[in-house]
Amino acid sequence: MTMTVIVLGAGATLAQAMTLRSAHTRQHPFLDTSFFQSALNLANDSEPVANQVTRFQTAIEACPQIQSPFAALSERMETFFCDVFYEASSSDSRDALVVFRELLVLYYRMVGHTTNWVAAHKRLACLDRLLRAELQQGHEIALVSFNQDLLAENAVNRLPRSEGTWCLRCLYDDPPLTPLQTRRMLFPWQDNCSHGARVHLYKLHGSMNWFVRTRDRDPKMSALFPKHKKGAFVLTEGQIRMQSLSMSQSGSGRTSWSLWPVVLPPVYDKQALTGSDIVNHQWTRARQALSTAARLVLWGYSIPEADVLSAQMLRRCFATNDRLMEIHCINPDPGIVLRVKQITGAKVIHQYDDIERYLTLGLSL
Repeated sequence: MTMTVIVLGAGATLAQAMTLRSAHTRQHPFLDTSFFQSALNLANDSEPVANQVTRFQTAIEACPQIQSPFAALSERMETFFCDVFYEASSSDSRDALVVFRELLVLYYRMVGHTTNWVAAHKRLACLDRLLRAELQQGHEIALVSFNQDLLAENAVNRLPRSEGTWCLRCLYDDPPLTPLQTRRMLFPWQDNCSHGARVHLYKLHGSMNWFVRTRDRDPKMSALFPKHKKGAFVLTEGQIRMQSLSMSQSGSGRTSWSLWPVVLPPVYDKQALTGSDIVNHQWTRARQALSTAARLVLWGYSIPEADVLSAQMLRRCFATNDRLMEIHCINPDPGIVLRVKQITGAKVIHQYDDIERYLTLGLSL
């Protein structure tokens, strides 16, 4: 069976959002250059975002070595995240660590507010069409996602039953995750699943529904991104919505925990954050899929400079996989061809402006 690897970037979520609700631009996934302005705008619509903006600003005021990004709203989120991460990880400054934690939660809140509506939507859109078309060709699919949203999970959940039963355990390829049960599960964990689905999903930068539990409400960096420790998996309720980052349990033992999202922020030193079991598991499985794939599709992923690990992975897998002869790029930016060629060394790269062009011209190549 032909293995197709589809790499999903932020442009894939944006395309899905524009297909569903193109007129509502405020609901579209945020852009790096407008992150802090978007945070201020969304604070007017979302109480969780507003509260987190306040917490973040309070943390900034207590940390004189870090200048507030709200003073210069043009500052790129990526640059600011890198500066804060450097201060928090290279010094003993507790204040810098608090800023990093509050920025991490703000990032989580923003991703949720701007993408949860897309992932919860019932209508079929771009990703749904792409998955169904690839499956109709008889392909096995490995989705390699650099997004933390739940867009892919919901698209798989909408696949026809004729494609086989599925659950999150087989979708994530037996990950080292512990389910935290809720009354109504949006996605099945493992019940009544034959594990015969032809779609797998590897989320290299974490996921909105992955958390670690800590007893400490003021954890260190090692607790936020633990090494060799199972993460906690939260099964969301009937519709995706932002929950309090805490949990309680009945019975003996500890009754309350703090939950911290397993999302890798846009920093250059991702090697320092990818050692946890769940993230390392996803990277290992993604490399295995790329090393055996016969087709490679990059959708909305431009291999940003901060993603050094992903560039290395794509370069090595393309160089060692004799079956991969070309790369398909779904991206309206014509400059993507040169960038992908520079990183992978691929001689044949097909570029398509959107999914429609790929389904018409590229699927049969």
